[in-house]
Amino acid sequence: MPCSRALPSFCCKQGKTLFQRSYKTLHGERAAIGRLWRCRLPACNALRKEDAQSPARTTSVATCQPAPSDGAPAAPPPLPSNDYLQSLEPAAASPASTAARDAQDVGRLVGVCVAVGGLALATELNKEWIGSHQELAMTAVFVAGYAGIIVEEGLGLSKAAVALILAAGLWSIRATAAGLEALDLEMASALGEVSAVIFFLLGAMTVVEVVDSHQGFKVITQSLRPASRTQLLLAVVGVTFVMSSVLDNLTTTIVMVALLNKLCPEPDTRRFLGAAVVVAANAGGAWTPIGDVTTTMLWIHGQISTAATMRDLVLPSALSVAVPVAAWALTAPEITSKEPLLLSSSPSSAPAASSSGQNAEAAAAGPGQGSSGSGSGSGSVPESGSGSGSGSGSGQEAAPPRSNLVLSVGLGSLLMVPVLRAWAGLPPHMGMLACLGFLWLVTDAIHFGEGDRRHLTVSQALKRVDSEAILFFTGVLLAVAALDKAGLLRELAAALSAALPRPELVAGVIGFASAVVDNVPLVAATMGMYDMATYPMDSDLWQLIAYCAGTGGSLLVIGSAAGVTLMGMDRSVSFGWYARRVTPWATAGYLAGLAAYVAQQQVMTAAAAAAGTTTAAEAAAVLVS
Repeated sequence: MPCSRALPSFCCKQGKTLFQRSYKTLHGERAAIGRLWRCRLPACNALRKEDAQSPARTTSVATCQPAPSDGAPAAPPPLPSNDYLQSLEPAAASPASTAARDAQDVGRLVGVCVAVGGLALATELNKEWIGSHQELAMTAVFVAGYAGIIVEEGLGLSKAAVALILAAGLWSIRATAAGLEALDLEMASALGEVSAVIFFLLGAMTVVEVVDSHQGFKVITQSLRPASRTQLLLAVVGVTFVMSSVLDNLTTTIVMVALLNKLCPEPDTRRFLGAAVVVAANAGGAWTPIGDVTTTMLWIHGQISTAATMRDLVLPSALSVAVPVAAWALTAPEITSKEPLLLSSSPSSAPAASSSGQNAEAAAAGPGQGSSGSGSGSGSVPESGSGSGSGSGSGQEAAPPRSNLVLSVGLGSLLMVPVLRAWAGLPPHMGMLACLGFLWLVTDAIHFGEGDRRHLTVSQALKRVDSEAILFFTGVLLAVAALDKAGLLRELAAALSAALPRPELVAGVIGFASAVVDNVPLVAATMGMYDMATYPMDSDLWQLIAYCAGTGGSLLVIGSAAGVTLMGMDRSVSFGWYARRVTPWATAGYLAGLAAYVAQQQVMTAAAAAAGTTTAAEAAAVLVS
């Protein structure tokens, strides 16, 4: 009992003592802050008066530091002030410039509103004409939108924005002609097909971004130490071809060009090897379902399968690279030069790439459908890396731990998608999302409790994924779906089949067209042009489209995202130089691969007829045996 009575008294005394100490401490800090502010306030008021009387004075009011004299060294720039009321207004903006800027912004806003509102008003006033002339109206809108995508650099517009508006416009016309009830059914079907591609791309880009943030690609590129120029060319092309079959060609190009910028100090040799990287990256992505967005689209929608595509397209794709590489090894002065090969001693300091490729694409110097940004490129990759806030790739920063582990898990996840498709029957987009979830759990587990490594997790990688590219694909696929539901693609397929009766000719034309315009809408349109009943899975038409649309982008430097990225990362690469030095041999390789596919199919057909089989797989088994 005495203890129970003494306990409240003891607690009260201790609580009172702690309260008094805390109050004294808080009061002392408040008094110190008040004394500091009373000392600072008159000085700042005096400086404001002097600034008003003498505009040339450069004293910083926020820091109360006078400007250095002519003989004294310049002081370092002051840190941002904690006084947010003083730092909200930019000091460099004058009232005149602010007014001019506001007027310009209002004018541009009015211009955009007038353009969009005018189109909406014209559609509303001409509903009857649009309903009776749906094909003509949709064709005109699609051509105008496609032209806007092609000339995005000159207009300073984002092709993602143009694609989204194009999709909305085409579906509005379709709603006017078909009615809202039919539109709901068609939209549900179109969204199901488009979302499968978008979710697959989102998962794949996130996996690559996580591996890149851990600098996992350095494990691959550090092994390149050739002894001659020819060996360097073969090593670069071989690594690029294999990497692009698993990764997308944009990521592969950024990784390899970043390596060349550190590994090869000779500008002419580096430029030529960069062009070889573009050709190898586009060819490597054509023979696997996950290597390029066009083959992924065909795979997801059932036009091609994994085993048949890899079996039938690996030889044409490899030949499309081997022909130009052999010619360059024998004739290119950059490769046949007898001068000793100069290589940097530390290629491992090459910055890691960002799979979204935003910096590289934003630095692109010329127009092209592979770029979603604008600006002037830099002749060399900066030492700080190319990732947008990825926290990776500095020549002086050690590689994050567990690079090998994350690289193995990431590449294994990508390779497991076709396995899950064949074994468990999971659709490709669900398999990719499942693999992303597994990688997510792995990275969260290995970085648990590491606050300074949170930027390496999937949660942070999602913030760095190129969302503009995702929205561009969404807009293009929805626009093409509107044309498909309206029946325009079937009419175009009938006309094209009448003019070009052989599928080889159709695919060849698509390949040459993909060197000028974006291959994504080309392939998306082709998928809706031809019926699966006439051209079933793994038919010659679909496999040739996968090959031609992928490798055809190498014919011109603006024909693929890989080529545009090369222009952004190496400003010495121009359209004219690429057309003179690369296009002739790239075209020869493209045609050689096309001829090899035709000859290969004829041999397999003859073997099938001789053995009494009916499928290409059985014919291939006969040839192997």
